[in-house]
Amino acid sequence: LTPRPLLGRCAAAAAPVGAWQAVGGGGAAAASATGGPSYGVGAGGVGARRASDAGVPWLSREQRETIAGYMRRMAKEGDNFELTPADMEGAAWTRVGARFEYFTSPMVHEDVSLFVRADCSAMAYWKQVYTGRTDGRGQVALPLPTMVTQWGAYHVRLRVVAAHDNSQAAGSVFVVEKGTQCVVFDVDGTLTVGDKEVVQQAVKDAVFVSHDPKLRRGAATVCRLLAAKGYLCLYVSGRAGSFYNLTRDWLIRHGFPPGCIHLTRTHKPTLPVYSSVGVFKLDYIREMHALGLHVKYAFGNTPTDVRAYREAGIPASNTFIIGPHGGTGGTEDLGKKDYVAFLRWMELNIPDATVSAPRDCFDW
Repeated sequence: LTPRPLLGRCAAAAAPVGAWQAVGGGGAAAASATGGPSYGVGAGGVGARRASDAGVPWLSREQRETIAGYMRRMAKEGDNFELTPADMEGAAWTRVGARFEYFTSPMVHEDVSLFVRADCSAMAYWKQVYTGRTDGRGQVALPLPTMVTQWGAYHVRLRVVAAHDNSQAAGSVFVVEKGTQCVVFDVDGTLTVGDKEVVQQAVKDAVFVSHDPKLRRGAATVCRLLAAKGYLCLYVSGRAGSFYNLTRDWLIRHGFPPGCIHLTRTHKPTLPVYSSVGVFKLDYIREMHALGLHVKYAFGNTPTDVRAYREAGIPASNTFIIGPHGGTGGTEDLGKKDYVAFLRWMELNIPDATVSAPRDCFDW
């Protein structure tokens, strides 16, 4: 959901080093904290134009208040455990960052609250865990206790809610084992038929007209097949961070498997040159490797993708390029239009992940 007029983003940020780590996605920075023997992957959220989790195009103030009130009632009825400063001293925690802007003007010095929820019995309702205040740049850092990642949940949803108008920034934490094998997917021109689709979506969304970017035939099936083989999907795009919810809703609508969405951390997209979008993707893949994940395969459609994946250490034989640049630098050529002819080959030749992503409590 793009900002009209609000842009919010929720992301994991660096915290004390320890036994589990959260890896940034969807605009999220890296995070780490002491805790159990698992690793977390944060699909950091970039939200939200005063809209609901279901992706409703536009909500009135009354509707936003209803949603926020529902979350607060669930937190109250569900054994709420809002932290105090004393609780934080010496405690293990991960820092969750959020940023709110009205177009390019930051939402300064406003109270916000962090809510968490997971699809498991221990956290089947929203919990309000901390309240903070944005700074002069519209940013806030809120502590997420590591107990949240130890409740048997592999996917923890995050919401940062502004008290004065109930605007929200959304995000997620996926908890996976160290060594989990991943696949990186570019979005525009790789999963969609071309870069022009996101431009049309941006223009139409600005005037409250919906646009469904056209899907490359077979793209969702490729992702589902790799997810079924145990790979964690990482959706990495140079789109503006304010496109997080639009991107997430599009992936859900077309049947893509759950995974991290990593966009820019501002309301601006990257430029279509290697020094911008290429380095952006390279840095993210290196961050995944540094935090214990193994990015084994990568999909893209441009020379900047080829270079970024090569410099990240992904072999050309594991790099799949669709469109006119297929085969560049020894990469695998997927053809010009769709993935249909590739599906059978992938089923027979790509092995199951040796360390697979979990499936319990693991959904969008």
